[in-house]
Amino acid sequence: MSQKKLIILIVSLISLITFLFVLAQEEPIKCCVLKHDVPKLCDGRTCQTGYCASENGDQNDCPGLTCSGFYGGSTPGIWTVICTLSTIYYVTDWIFYISLLISGVMVLAGSFMIVTSAGNTQQWQKGKDVILYAMIGLAIALLSKIFPGIVKFFLGVS
Repeated sequence: MSQKKLIILIVSLISLITFLFVLAQEEPIKCCVLKHDVPKLCDGRTCQTGYCASENGDQNDCPGLTCSGFYGGSTPGIWTVICTLSTIYYVTDWIFYISLLISGVMVLAGSFMIVTSAGNTQQWQKGKDVILYAMIGLAIALLSKIFPGIVKFFLGVS
């Protein structure tokens, strides 16, 4: 089987499986527990971690969830924006932390290559390149912290 056919087969299977997950959903989600603070969306205040955002802003939308309090109900559909931004903040925080860790390890590895090069210009250049790539990765990690602000801008939330 050629590589092109294999890729088409894999993409088709993933698409089919994703569609089946959507069909298997019992009912739409009407509530979420915030995993990250979301600034200025809850009547001008910060939505706090541990609170629930729901359609009506009450416990009836969130059966089985433990919530410190509730947001939603005042503006139709605002709870979906709050939940989406909370998830985006949470994911980008983890991307940032993992990227920082990887960049730090790469800087140490590049530094070790430079220190142990013993006059070997190829190893010194390789170590220098590893450090450069680590700095590029760090710049991309910093961009992940800006991403939630970009999403808020496009959603029209300030």
